[in-house]
Amino acid sequence: MELKIGTLRAIDDAILARSKKEKNRSYMGGSILGTECDRQLWYDYRTPFKVDDPRVQRIFDLGNIIEDYVIRLLKDAGITVYDKDANGDQFGFVDEEIAGHSDGVLLGLPESKQPHLFECKSANDKNFKLFQKDGVEKTNKKYWVQVHVYMKKLNLENCLFVVMNKNTCELYLERIKLDKFVADHAITRGKEIARMETEPDRKYKNSTFYKCKFCNHREICWNEN
Repeated sequence: MELKIGTLRAIDDAILARSKKEKNRSYMGGSILGTECDRQLWYDYRTPFKVDDPRVQRIFDLGNIIEDYVIRLLKDAGITVYDKDANGDQFGFVDEEIAGHSDGVLLGLPESKQPHLFECKSANDKNFKLFQKDGVEKTNKKYWVQVHVYMKKLNLENCLFVVMNKNTCELYLERIKLDKFVADHAITRGKEIARMETEPDRKYKNSTFYKCKFCNHREICWNEN
């Protein structure tokens, strides 16, 4: 018999209590610099999204678990993984209003002797197949921009981007070469938007556009309160 109260409720309550304790970021994270809409990026910086759904928090938690597992797989394969710096923190950077934390740095890939930025993501079967078909650049612009910014700020020329299929546990791996133009444009744009006192223009002209429908700031952006 499925439990719909009691234990499940206790689990959900504990997840939300933990989520509420997490502090809001005081910076514009490198992971959101590839957001296409200037106004959405401005809202993401000014009013960060707070998880209030236990299911969504579990999705985020599962991503962290998968990342730890992929790191273990890389180490088992004989690849050196630096997932912490000398202070025991994630490799990261701070550049005025912008900051970011990477998943790590790799050494000893069979394909290259050069150090590689390591970024790990997970995806459902539909999106995983898009990565296989079209690669990172076409499939997810935010991820594409993120890895270039991290490479630039961490003085790396290469990235190993890993995606695990949450449905089948297949792995997609792609090596990405630094494009300094992509990184510099994203950093400059991010700083300019972070410094704006009022909302920039929307990218899209209709609140029924599918990307607006899934935006966390739709109500305040379109005054739909």
